[in-house]
Amino acid sequence: NLPNKEGIVERGRDFFLPVDLFRHLAKTGEVRLVEWSNGTDAWLTFGEFSLDGAEVNGLLERHGFFWQDHPDVGYGIKTLVDGNWQERNVGCSPSREWIFPLLPTDNIFDLEVHYDLTVELRAKLVICQQGIVLFPVVVGSHISASDTLPNARLFRVLVKANDGLAPLARKMAEVDKLLGISWAGLGLEGIRRVQDLFSDFSTVRGYLPESLAEMKIFCPNPKSERRSEDMYVVASAQAEVIKDWRDQLRTFLELN
Repeated sequence: NLPNKEGIVERGRDFFLPVDLFRHLAKTGEVRLVEWSNGTDAWLTFGEFSLDGAEVNGLLERHGFFWQDHPDVGYGIKTLVDGNWQERNVGCSPSREWIFPLLPTDNIFDLEVHYDLTVELRAKLVICQQGIVLFPVVVGSHISASDTLPNARLFRVLVKANDGLAPLARKMAEVDKLLGISWAGLGLEGIRRVQDLFSDFSTVRGYLPESLAEMKIFCPNPKSERRSEDMYVVASAQAEVIKDWRDQLRTFLELN
């Protein structure tokens, strides 16, 4: 925790961990958050939808998507392909396909072929220096495209086809590939990662040996070993953090 001599510094108000920032975004956007156990990764989910039906398939076709047959496996799978221009990644083949499995049936008299054409709209979250970046992701029932551009395109089409989605999903559908939300946009203007704050503190001091930070004489520790422990300090608490670092350094030097 941050130095808390007077009991006024609180997590979620004066400083945030990555998971706190994701929760804050989800609450602000009124969207469900799914957290990974590692404490550093999470995504927003906007709901599940079906690609079955003439209306949605007509919309997909108009936006350059098509269904691809697989004669080698018969009717075992069904594949949706983004037929638009793709970005070139050196050494990697484009990942622009969603593969859907055949639905099992116990009805031997059902001669129709049915597939699980369910997809889920998500936003992958990445923290950067200026705020949080949201990458649109469409996850299918079997194998999904991994390239950013096809995901953004399909995300955009499905948002247009479904009313009642969260405003944040519609905002994501208005951009080409990703959406950045600034700290100011989240009501956290001026928030800084504790490592960056310590870098400024070191510069002002002239020079601090790297070994001092690694000795863990400072609280909060500017050298967290895991990203899940990265602290982000709000503007109003930064002066107090720097003051405490200054006092801790003075005490250490006096004793050594």
